[in-house]
Amino acid sequence: MLIADEVAAQGQLPLATAPQPDACDGSASLLERAFGTPFLIVEGASGETLAPLPGEPARNWPPLGELCREVARRGKPEFIRDDEPLLTLALPWTTPQQNDRVAVATFITRSLNESDDVYDMAEQLGIKPRELEAWAQRQTPRTPEALIRASDVVLDDLRTRAALAAARREAESLSANLASTYEEISLLYRLTQNLKISQSDEDLARVALEWLQEVVPAAGLAIGLTPIAVAGKPSVRNTRSEPALLTSGDCQLDVEQFTALMHHLGVDNDHRPVVVNRPASCRPDWPCAGVRQVIAVSLAEGENTFGWLAALNHADDGEFGTVEATLLSSVAAILGIHGGNIELYRQQSALLAGIVRALSSAIDAKDPYTCGHSDRVARVAVRLAEEMGCDAETANTLYLAGLLHDIGKIGIDDGVLRKTDRLSPEEYEHIKRHVEIGHHILEDLSKLEEVLPVVLHHHESWSGDGYPDRLSSEEIPLSARIVAVADAFDAMSSNRPYRKAMPAAQVDEILRAGAGRQWDPQVVNAYFRSCDEIRRMYET
Repeated sequence: MLIADEVAAQGQLPLATAPQPDACDGSASLLERAFGTPFLIVEGASGETLAPLPGEPARNWPPLGELCREVARRGKPEFIRDDEPLLTLALPWTTPQQNDRVAVATFITRSLNESDDVYDMAEQLGIKPRELEAWAQRQTPRTPEALIRASDVVLDDLRTRAALAAARREAESLSANLASTYEEISLLYRLTQNLKISQSDEDLARVALEWLQEVVPAAGLAIGLTPIAVAGKPSVRNTRSEPALLTSGDCQLDVEQFTALMHHLGVDNDHRPVVVNRPASCRPDWPCAGVRQVIAVSLAEGENTFGWLAALNHADDGEFGTVEATLLSSVAAILGIHGGNIELYRQQSALLAGIVRALSSAIDAKDPYTCGHSDRVARVAVRLAEEMGCDAETANTLYLAGLLHDIGKIGIDDGVLRKTDRLSPEEYEHIKRHVEIGHHILEDLSKLEEVLPVVLHHHESWSGDGYPDRLSSEEIPLSARIVAVADAFDAMSSNRPYRKAMPAAQVDEILRAGAGRQWDPQVVNAYFRSCDEIRRMYET
């Protein structure tokens, strides 16, 4: 029987008094409430008690330990000692920490009588006879059947509690994972919603850093972007010619140090994320003493690398793992695809700009007397648009329209185009066809669809007397009305084969007189507000 050498103050059969490891989970109190007596917890695998038993005779323990191991193996309550009227009950006691422990306690099946050898029982138990008698007087006799039934009820309750605790832990873990996953999915969704070609890679990178700081446990985040301009070629307007470093949080690296770290990690050669924690960051060849942990991944699309994304130093000085690396890899993939789309768009824009300039040069070659006219009209049109509060996209369209507004003159007879005398009615009708010819030349270029109304209608008149469709006032597209004023200004301000350039005062007088008849008065007003700056453009 498993007892200690003292009787508890309440008269219960003595058990180990040292703290039991699982007392905090309510298991021991559950047993005591159910049976009215404390239980000793035994390690089922080894048969060892979980606390020392100062009064337990060594000769009595080995067989009981072996029996406890058997109870743990079988997984059901059993009596491991029967010293009638004393019964020692052992039942498997599963806890969240252990599943092979056994709870042991001694019960009485009837009151002691004179025929009972109290001395012999006490000697076998290792206690004094009077202590055994005092304990027995305070006990309620239990039948073996009642003890087994009570054991089954208690074990069912324990299993239910354990299942509920496991379910609670799983729910908490699932909730935490769902919250983290939701934040990550939300971040990726928000990024994809910002994938606009009109948005620069730097703008999207700043958004990504701001949102990543909310979900990644990093002291600092950084995105390094490589230059866009090609060496040996003029840079495209609004492109990046030098490396850029965007940061969020605590980042002690400058652009050179950051780039050196990325090269050291070999991120250029492998598009998979690279994770470095201590002690790897403590090696002598580590290039950044202030960086203890890092996740780095390239912003790549195909074989092209546009930069790198990195998380620097774990916020709790712990270690970065797979979860953070996967998230950064997903964000980097989005930024890489966006960078690839921007680069493709930039190349297409450069190609289109080259084609437009080639067509403009073809016009100049066709009519040397108007060389540079298209470029000047384009620049004046942009200035008028800015003065009228037009947005950048409209200004860009007007610049292309100005370059191409006379593209149809390619189809006009050279003799008519270069004639220095007054045109005959037939020749004038022929030269008027250049707007329709130009529209036909460009109509299959989808990138220039915004330019087509200007090419077709820049000779319409506010009064409705122009060509080709005799549109009037606001029926004429605004962009065509702007180019019409720019075209007329340059034509009057430039030398032509049939006359010299008009004086500035005469040009202003003609434009003022034509406002509301030939030209949109609001565009003419914009001209007079900016005419000094426009004329300075002609001096450069």
